[in-house]
Order: sequence, then structure tokens, then C-alpha cells
Amino acid sequence: LERIVDTLRKGFLTYVDSRPQLKSRLQLLYSRVEEMKKHVFRLKVQRAALKRMELLLYRIAGRKLLYLDKDPEYQAHHQGLQRLLGCEQTPLSNEPQLADTKLAAPKPMSFSLKNVPLPSWFGISFRPAHKRHPELPTGAIEIQNVYLNTPAKASGLMTGDMIVAVGGRQLREPYEIRERVMLAKPEQPVLMRIIRKGHILDLPVRLKRLVSPPTMKLPPIIGRKLPGLSSLELLSKQSKLPNLDKDTVLVFFWATWCGPCKAALPTMRRWKQKYASRGLRIVTVSNEKAHTIVRWLKSHPRDMPFYNARDKKRGLSRKMRVRATPTFVILKRGKIKLYHVGSRGLGGFEKKFLRFLR
Repeated sequence: LERIVDTLRKGFLTYVDSRPQLKSRLQLLYSRVEEMKKHVFRLKVQRAALKRMELLLYRIAGRKLLYLDKDPEYQAHHQGLQRLLGCEQTPLSNEPQLADTKLAAPKPMSFSLKNVPLPSWFGISFRPAHKRHPELPTGAIEIQNVYLNTPAKASGLMTGDMIVAVGGRQLREPYEIRERVMLAKPEQPVLMRIIRKGHILDLPVRLKRLVSPPTMKLPPIIGRKLPGLSSLELLSKQSKLPNLDKDTVLVFFWATWCGPCKAALPTMRRWKQKYASRGLRIVTVSNEKAHTIVRWLKSHPRDMPFYNARDKKRGLSRKMRVRATPTFVILKRGKIKLYHVGSRGLGGFEKKFLRFLR
């Protein structure tokens, strides 16, 4: 049997080697399978994180119920359950400390969820900071966005701030800040230690009670001035990127796998030919690996006669809040003037950006 299997394997390999297209196709499928394994792992990690948050919410809801109901039977039942699970729990303020009593059967619950106050909330999006800044604690986070009309915005927190401690306690892992915020008392200042441009600041943040799902709005991006395109890695033949102070720059966020991006390329080539004399410069930006972008550009040499660059750390994508491809952004004197997502409606987008050309 082993001899038969070995013969079949050799015959299959010989057959594949004799057909380059089939071999390249199989190699591509294999690489995609390996890539999908990474995605599956990430999804499993995210699922575990969601399960943890679900457990935390159940814990908070249970404590709120005990605090509001003040029923001795509930209290005794809860304490017995805690002893059974071997958990430790910090008592809430003004929560009565009951002596060990005989575990009573729980009575039917009769209360309205609308009367139960929800946890505190903050109003930021963040990412772990330790990987980019190894000198910081492993639980440090970097703020990516501060939303409007939120406690974070009112407290003066800014994009780029790094939070290392909350309430005098250092963060042990990045997502612990969610637990700290949710369990904090609303309307009372919580001291947060942040690092801003190398300086350590202790900033009091007054959290709010989450009475309804908040509307998370970011500050308007139109009119924002960018520091430049220096964070990009130029992959095309040009020696340097366009000058933001002199030229009108169209930044095109794309990906090699994006069909709508490729569908927009003929229109962009027409724009370059028609408006280059009026100061329009086109910069394409992808956050894929450099060899992936270069390989695609070499196999399609006439499709993208632009300034082609790579956003290796996704810094520009975050500043411009790119959430999908293709995304078109018009810059005039370094400021964002127009923003368009998708390959449809490019005719209307063209009419709008004409006023920014010479």
C-alpha cells in the first residue's frame, strides 16, 4: 500500500510540474489556505474576547441587581455562589456585608431592566501600545480616536495619547481598561496616567452613566491639515512624493485584491492625462506587504502610472479614517478637501475636485 501511495504521489508531482499554470494555481490555493488559518485563529481570539466581555457584563448586571434589590435571600444566594466558584469580588460602596447564612432558594425575579443603571462609559477607540512602544507596560493603550460629546473629549484626551494606568493602578493588559471604566463610579473623577509626546500627565476623567446607546461621532475630517506623506514608502520610479504645498494631490487607497479599485483605474489614468497640467498629482496607497504590491505593479506596468506607495504602518490610513477600498481623498495645500468612498459616482467626484485645480 505504501508503495502504491508513493507511486501515485510521484506521478501526481510529475504531472503538476509539467503544467506550470496548474502548479502556480495550486501554490496560490495553498498560500490562501495558510492565510485563512491565520484568520481563523484571529476569529477564535476575538470570540474568546467577546465571551470574556459577556461574562463581565453578567457580573456587572448581577452586582447591580444585588445593590438595587437589597434582598437578603439574593445576597445569601450570591455569596454562596461566590464561595462555590472560589471567586473574589470587591464589595460595592454602601453594599451591606452579610454574615454567612444558610443558602436560600432564589425567588422569582421581578424587576425592570430599564430601571437598572448601566455601566460607565468613556468614548474612545484604542489599540495596544506595547508592540509599537516596548518601553511601556504591556497593558498600555494608544488612543486612536476621541469621539465628540463624550467624557474622553470633555476631559481633554487626544488622539495619540497613551494610557498606562487608571485609578492609580497600572493596566496589566490592553483591554483591561474596558473593565476599569465600566466598573468605575460615574460622575466622579477617575485619575488616568497618560503619556503625551514623551511627557507623563495625570488627567482626571469624569465618566458618565450610560443611559442609552451613545452616538459615537468623530470630529469632521474635511479641512484637517496633514503633516505630510513622509510616512509612506515610495515603490514606483519617482524619486520623491508630490509637494503638498504646491500640488493638488489625489490620494487613492486601494488593494491588489480589490476589484472595484481596479475598475476605477481607467478613470484615474484619464484624470492624470487630462489634469496633470493643472497640478493634479495622483498617489496610490496600499497597506499590503511591499513584495505583494511590487509584484502586482510589475505584472500590470501600464495600469498605474502614478506615484505608488505603501502605508507600512497604516499611519496615513488612520489619519484619513480609511475604512474601505477604494477611497479617494483630495488634498489642497496639505488639507483634506474632498472624500469619496467606492468606485461609483466618480463623475460627480470629478466635477467637485475641478475647483481645486489650477
